Amino acid sequence: MICHDDYDKDDATGRMFIGIMVTGKLKRRIPLLFDEIYCAMTKETSKGIEYQLLTRPTGLYQARTRLGKGGELETYEEPDIKNILRKVGMSTEDKPSLIE
Repeated sequence: MICHDDYDKDDATGRMFIGIMVTGKLKRRIPLLFDEIYCAMTKETSKGIEYQLLTRPTGLYQARTRLGKGGELETYEEPDIKNILRKVGMSTEDKPSLIE
């Protein structure tokens, strides 16, 4: 599932949070359905734009990973799912097509 991000402000504390752009209670319920929630980030450098996946929450952005629970993943990872699977010791083989 791919989502756009949405800004939310806690009225009691004034803190900002960035989560998925859905309405009402779904904003809290949909993330509970997923073990892996990454936030795609960009950073401008002298070499150009670098793309990264955030794998842990930073306070502002919501992200989490069960795959990296043992510390195998950095907070910011290269946006390559097969590389992430390799780092945590999982198979990177493609599954066979169901339709032939």
